[in-house]
Amino acid sequence: MKYFSIVLFALLTVACGSQVYIPGDEPTGETQPAPDSTVGLFPGEMPGTTSTSTTTEEPPVEEVQLLVKVVGPPTGQILMGSDADFYAVELTAVKHTLRINTMRFRFVGYTVPDGGPAKILSESGNYYFMDFRVMDTFMSEVFMGPGPNQIVKLPDEMVAEVVFNDSVVVTTAELVTLAFVAKVSPAEYLPGEFIGNSYMVSQLPFEVGDVTDLDTGKDLSLSAIKPNGMQIGNLQEVVP
Repeated sequence: MKYFSIVLFALLTVACGSQVYIPGDEPTGETQPAPDSTVGLFPGEMPGTTSTSTTTEEPPVEEVQLLVKVVGPPTGQILMGSDADFYAVELTAVKHTLRINTMRFRFVGYTVPDGGPAKILSESGNYYFMDFRVMDTFMSEVFMGPGPNQIVKLPDEMVAEVVFNDSVVVTTAELVTLAFVAKVSPAEYLPGEFIGNSYMVSQLPFEVGDVTDLDTGKDLSLSAIKPNGMQIGNLQEVVP
């Protein structure tokens, strides 16, 4: 009879839509919190969102080791038959001893109004400028060139690109003033090619491998050279 009463109670409970509780687990009237669906997720991984966390490293900033400063000469005149300074630059090795392996220059002719083309190489085949070299102005000594380590390219008759591959050491905290010097022709081979025209020398940017840090044995990075754009010289007019 007892068993029949229990079964009847259960059937009536289900039919009435009530929930059966185990003794000690009856409802207390308090609202139970919903399960936390975010447990175990990292910040930025909330449901419905996209993680944006990334790890980035700032590139190291290279300490400046070589300072470059154009110091002249101002716009002026150069005499035919002379050794003329076309460009001057100061180089300073800031903290380490440096070896300058290569320097590059561009030599350009500028024609005067109503004049002929300002030639570096005459139509006759003669050069108007020779013996390109870089001089230490304080010591009055040749820093680079002329010789087998010098490369001269002529993209056309009015432009020359001069590359010096001599290796020269600049010691720590030393200020070196250098001048680009050329021998000027004593003659004009064809009218309008030379006399009265102007010429300008500019220094091209250093490239990787052009400067070596002798304290570390490594080539100087380009970010350690300030500034390292094209350094523009001034016009020099050829006069008799």
